[in-house]
Amino acid sequence: MESGGDIRSYTEAELRAMLAAGYSQTDLAAVRAMSEEELEAAIASDPDEAGLVFDWDNAIAVDPTCGTARRVVGVDVEVFAWFRQEGPGFQDRINEVLRDHVAKAVAGKSAAD
Repeated sequence: MESGGDIRSYTEAELRAMLAAGYSQTDLAAVRAMSEEELEAAIASDPDEAGLVFDWDNAIAVDPTCGTARRVVGVDVEVFAWFRQEGPGFQDRINEVLRDHVAKAVAGKSAAD
């Protein structure tokens, strides 16, 4: 992704205020007017989406109101380095792996009961 040189920093409080005020750089009217094919083509042409593959068969619903817990977790340097070298979003990928593990463990425990 190329930067236009207009990088700004906001505090969490500022971002929440912007969201509450309805601030968005997305032209929702234009998005809603697109056909499914046009929308898919626009997503496919976005360099930030290049190469992403989503496995919707194993998707889980997440309550966006619960947020994330900020805790210190010790992770082996090699494991952390591997996820990080895969590029931006590595923390999300680590969480995805952990969520998948928990879901399988819970399903396995339910099956054993």
